[in-house]
Amino acid sequence: MSQRNGIMSRVLAVVLVFTLCLAMGGCGDKKNSGGHTTDKKSETQAKGRFLEQERKLPKEVTTLLSAVERTDGVVEAFGYSDETGEQYILTTKNAGKKWKARKIKSFLAYSYDGVTIAKDGTIAVAGMFRADSNKVGLRLISKTGRIKEVPLNLPKWRKEENFTNNIAFVGDKIYLVEMNNKIFELDPRNGKLKSFCSDEDGNVRGVFAAGQDVAIVRTDSTVVFADSKTGTIREENKKLQRIFENLDGGNQDNSFPVNFSANEKNETVIVCHKGIFFVKTTGGAVEQILNGDIVSLSDGSMYFKSVIQLDARNYMVFAVDSLGNDKCLYYHYDKNASTVPTKQITVYALEDSHVLQQTISYFQKKNPDVYVKKLIGLSGNNSVTADDAIKALNTDIMAGKGPDVLVTDGLPVERYIEKGILTDMSAEISGTQGEMFENILQAYQKDGKVYQLPLQFYCAVAEGPKDFVKAVGNIQNMAEAADKLKKEKKTTVWPVLASSNLLETLFDADSSTWGTSAEEINAGVKKYLETAKKLYDMDNDRKENQKYRARLEETLDSVKSDGELYSTGENENVGRISGENLCSIQTLVSLQEVQNIYGIEKKAGGSYGLLGSDHPSFVPYVGLGLMTKGKENDNAKEFIRTAYTAQAQEAMNAAFPVNKKAYEKKIKGLESYYMGMTGEDGSEISYHAAKLSSSQQKQLTQMLEGLTTPTITDRVIRELVMEQGKKYLREKTTLEDAVDEITRKVELYVSE
Repeated sequence: MSQRNGIMSRVLAVVLVFTLCLAMGGCGDKKNSGGHTTDKKSETQAKGRFLEQERKLPKEVTTLLSAVERTDGVVEAFGYSDETGEQYILTTKNAGKKWKARKIKSFLAYSYDGVTIAKDGTIAVAGMFRADSNKVGLRLISKTGRIKEVPLNLPKWRKEENFTNNIAFVGDKIYLVEMNNKIFELDPRNGKLKSFCSDEDGNVRGVFAAGQDVAIVRTDSTVVFADSKTGTIREENKKLQRIFENLDGGNQDNSFPVNFSANEKNETVIVCHKGIFFVKTTGGAVEQILNGDIVSLSDGSMYFKSVIQLDARNYMVFAVDSLGNDKCLYYHYDKNASTVPTKQITVYALEDSHVLQQTISYFQKKNPDVYVKKLIGLSGNNSVTADDAIKALNTDIMAGKGPDVLVTDGLPVERYIEKGILTDMSAEISGTQGEMFENILQAYQKDGKVYQLPLQFYCAVAEGPKDFVKAVGNIQNMAEAADKLKKEKKTTVWPVLASSNLLETLFDADSSTWGTSAEEINAGVKKYLETAKKLYDMDNDRKENQKYRARLEETLDSVKSDGELYSTGENENVGRISGENLCSIQTLVSLQEVQNIYGIEKKAGGSYGLLGSDHPSFVPYVGLGLMTKGKENDNAKEFIRTAYTAQAQEAMNAAFPVNKKAYEKKIKGLESYYMGMTGEDGSEISYHAAKLSSSQQKQLTQMLEGLTTPTITDRVIRELVMEQGKKYLREKTTLEDAVDEITRKVELYVSE
């Protein structure tokens, strides 16, 4: 048996054991919930597992673009310094323990549209290299640093200059995908292009070296292999497709949500969020080498630049994390490590999110002997509603099968607290309590106890002329101020917002004022919908606005909620530069959006302020609660402790951290950038999003410190309001019928 097959046999056994353990609710004695196994099986615990280490990249290189293992066994990488633009060839002979960084004679690069490295060490870089032209060129760099310019004559894209999506060296040829989603084969000796796999024209997102074949990632997220010599598509491997999901995105600094290794034979190693896999491009079994769930690969916001199989026991993955930092991850097979982590906790969330996975990944990196089993109520792949998922969760809790840690977003948390399902976690957060935004912590303290606390939070804001912003203390006054401004200026004041975006933003600013009784909710919902309708109809008399809104509504109606955080109204704020509208509202979900607001203010004037400042509310995001069951599990308590540390929250890439130290460090780490876009009429809009000045930081921090009350977060109630609200705004029901339906269903839901 070969070394690789020997390892693979063990890995397959790992997967089987792991699956059986999860199916049985965890290995060991269920009565012992302290995270320790005490039964006899633990004495013969299976051994052998890949462990993760992060290998530091040279300090000179902040952005790494590609890496490969050369035929001489040396790992070579190419990258540059964000500060100076200087380019480096990196080499290592010991899997990244030590790197040698050699600066090359730099060439000016305004963009890197594709980078690939051949097995002999030749580097190919596609990008824009001239200030007076947006034409893409190609540079070849030998492993000694000698640079050669190669002509690159791409076909036009929409009558404009074309760009490459990515490029890949396979053998001595370069394969590239351009903006028409077509593949070309390029001879690097002379720049000659010829069509490759023309049957795939229009369907291709990216190409990669996969052994000696070309891996083609299609626009529908399927993957096929093509013979690099003939262009023949090999038979689609159905087993392979099952490991891929969420292949959208990527191509940021040459990174993708999946990548392939350039091996010598017709076989490749694949890295994605599910782990590392081995497959022959000619077909056959797909063998899992490493389970991504127990290492940082499972972070859905991570993108991959290269994967290298050094041998059967050693792998290197080059990736960019959620904060845009380049990482070199090294995986080594340790025959003495437990095959399956010996301890386990379960975390339940109604919806998955990058922030939740980042928290889990960070915890598992600190605690490699603990497996965090993530349970998601709404996968988005079936017809299960939030109400269905909550009922199923409640059934499990009553049967004693509930999780250890609960993500409280969207759940009827107050009922769980009343019934003793959630327990006080003050002791678990005591170590970081002094680092928190005190106002957010106080919002969740009850008689000195804390039953839930968000990892992050955000709020809704309004932008526009200063007199308008002064009037946004509540949404009713804001609507009146917008109407007054329209009459004074006799121009378009309000942006064209889709009903869902408008309703969501107003809900985030207003729902905390509705109270809890049926009468209070009825009155609050009625005023909320009346205001939403007034704003929805404002400036909607123009035909071009009506057509644009119809497209918006159609697009957003087809988008399913996925638990991720998106700003509502950010693009409409840009309309203040072009004069399309004078005012705007949006949810403020990141520091970068604050930079954008100030950048737009510099060009359009005006200011911004908290929407609903008379009753300052915030939206909690990824709240955690410790189940009474989890209080007995030392690892569940450690998970809570870890999640609120500054170090853990620095790794999260959405909203504002509840840990103020993490928030302050994120502000210090902001970088300035330029934003540019083209309007529907072809006009160019641009602005500079600068680092926040000390006064801007102070303004933002004071606003965040003034937030006092969480919005209504119960997913069922929110969906009821959104469903009837959209019908009312689109004139498919009356105000009275919409309010009555919401009130009736809320009463029924609460009484269950």
